[in-house]
Amino acid sequence: MTSKDTSLQRHSGDSKLYLYLIAILINVPKINLFSLGSFDQGIRVEDFIVVFFALKVFFSQNFYRAMPRKVFLIWAYIGFSSLLAVLFFEGNDSLRIMYFFRVTEYCLFAAALYSLKSSVKLSELLKLTLLIQFLAILFDFSQGSFRPSGTFAGPWELTTVLGLMCFACTVIYPNEGVKKYNYLLVLVLANFLTLSRTGLLAVLVAFASSYRSFLISMTIFVSLSVTVIAYVDLSSVPWLQVVFRPGNLDLVVALIEGALNGTRPEILTSYNNADFTQNASPSLAMRFSIWLNLIELWASIDYLALKLIFGIGLGSISVVVDGFYIRLFFELGLMGTVLYFSIIIRMLLNPDLRVLAVYISIICLTLDPYSSSKIAYCIGVIYVCWVRHERARRAP
Repeated sequence: MTSKDTSLQRHSGDSKLYLYLIAILINVPKINLFSLGSFDQGIRVEDFIVVFFALKVFFSQNFYRAMPRKVFLIWAYIGFSSLLAVLFFEGNDSLRIMYFFRVTEYCLFAAALYSLKSSVKLSELLKLTLLIQFLAILFDFSQGSFRPSGTFAGPWELTTVLGLMCFACTVIYPNEGVKKYNYLLVLVLANFLTLSRTGLLAVLVAFASSYRSFLISMTIFVSLSVTVIAYVDLSSVPWLQVVFRPGNLDLVVALIEGALNGTRPEILTSYNNADFTQNASPSLAMRFSIWLNLIELWASIDYLALKLIFGIGLGSISVVVDGFYIRLFFELGLMGTVLYFSIIIRMLLNPDLRVLAVYISIICLTLDPYSSSKIAYCIGVIYVCWVRHERARRAP
């Protein structure tokens, strides 16, 4: 056996080890081994896996070149915004600091994974994740859960991770076109099982946008929407029907009035979050109430120019805000908003990455995906797999 064969075997063995570790990283339930503070943050199993990857390449020169400049710029900006918030603004300083450490961890993980000589195949990771989550969902149903979330903290986290992985696989492995429709069926089923309305909309629109022709995209989106409406009796699916109820407009008006007048309209706290038969979406009312908490804190802080440009720091009020755009503007300011959308716009203009940009942009409407460590790890893996794919495609 030649040294080249030995090297290939070693890299193959390393790839399998990394695959299983990343599968654990993404799929293991969030359990704090050591809690930090009164909020749900602490040292977890995932943190030790990230440390393993970081130490594996820490002394490699490639490790320090691995982080893209724009990612480093965003990390530096979040650090500056957090420091500014701790020094000058009211809010949860402990959570702000913890948020910054989490962001640092995500960036280090992506850079370390990028620096490894052995690669991980995203399609294999997706297969493992689907198997684990399928078994976990069956267990949830057996325990009487009406809205399963697998091993994740919530249904939205489960469907977002699956959505990102499936759509990324259609981009990285484009020759396996028949699997695109398999992924669509898996994602639609996952969102129905978990009662995820935003996730279902994101899947349909993103799938349609995966076709480069606008006409084809719109035809597919309309066809999928008509199929769902025609074959699904909305009266028997109250969690979906509630989206079309007129009371939702009253919630929007209440949010605007509360934000402008600094009040808390009673309508936002009068809905039972477990009852989908009400005149408006109870989850939307809950989200608007959380948004008003953040808006009220932002409005109560002085230094208008500083908070407008740089925001009041990530994690100023809670771990999850249930709406990324509201968090983006108020916690990261105009500067952070411009940085974020500069990345999204570049992705939208790239025909290959458009599907991922469309998917995550819709998810961000009523969810806060970047607050989830599982989704952040998943994005890091996808980024590394995409870069390696592009490098291989351009190689002579």
